[in-house]
Amino acid sequence: MWQDTIQSVIEHFENKLTASKLRVANAEKSAADAPGAMQSWSDKSKDELTQLAAALKKDIAGLENTIKELKNISLHPPKGNKISIGSLVKIATSNGEKDLYFISPELGGDIVNSKNQNISFFILSAKSELGKALLGKQLNDEILFNNEK
Repeated sequence: MWQDTIQSVIEHFENKLTASKLRVANAEKSAADAPGAMQSWSDKSKDELTQLAAALKKDIAGLENTIKELKNISLHPPKGNKISIGSLVKIATSNGEKDLYFISPELGGDIVNSKNQNISFFILSAKSELGKALLGKQLNDEILFNNEK
């Protein structure tokens, strides 16, 4: 189960990486084709597209780092009962809802559907406030998050 979960997360981030690289290429091409300051002093699209490409390249670096870390984690699954990066965690809230989270080393914020397990889970960054609160916890531990247990 765990290996399928981490593979689903890796595939998800690899798909995002491919899409981001395509967006960078499109932004760079559009920037190259846009009129420069000498052609149109009021058209800022060349500068804006260049800035967009630079921002997307930062996203790509984060995706590449996350994928690299996840591939390393896939070779060394989390051991024991403590929540760590790579853990799949079910959280019961005070109102009885149960949510499933995968603890990612860097990036999060997406929902992934695991192909072989017919489950969906939220990718949670270990750097997020909730991620930090969960790391090191064990089964049946309680955490306080947003003034809620």
